Amino acid sequence: MRWSPFVYNGVEYDLSHLHPLAFTISVAAKDDKPEQVYRVNVIFSFHCFTEGRPGAGYDPALEYMHDRETRIFCFERHKLSAALPEVMRDIGNRKCFHTAHQSYFIVQVTELDGRSCDYAIFFKVSKASKGRRLNVYVQSAYRVDGPKNVGGVPLKRGKPVRFSVIAHNVCAGRPIKASD
Repeated sequence: MRWSPFVYNGVEYDLSHLHPLAFTISVAAKDDKPEQVYRVNVIFSFHCFTEGRPGAGYDPALEYMHDRETRIFCFERHKLSAALPEVMRDIGNRKCFHTAHQSYFIVQVTELDGRSCDYAIFFKVSKASKGRRLNVYVQSAYRVDGPKNVGGVPLKRGKPVRFSVIAHNVCAGRPIKASD
């Protein structure tokens, strides 16, 4: 998905950093297992720079429509989303956590207006058409306050799983247990 820039009060907010990206990750050989190389294709949802659905008392000029869904452009999410391509390119070195919805999240500590904050990035992984190719769909990304997410629901961090385990199991068609 290639995102059109958002214009509000004559100011254009570029979204080209959220266009699809592709890269490879290598998992070093270990014991009797050879090196594994995976091709990763990443697509970002518009939930990475929008929030909620329009309700009473909002400025209609903040609407951003995609397909048949309308959400509100979020300046904070947009600003934080600038870090997403770098974070995703480094996913092979990050701790991932299971969600209750057969997806994963990672938390990036980042700066927002001079202060550190936790930035949660939620994604799903599926096998692409052939070989060691993966599709990563970034469903949403937003700042979290302490142990709670934006909606007030606890963001539980269980035992982390390495992305290399996710990649291997997805390519092999195996389930990934929360305890892997």
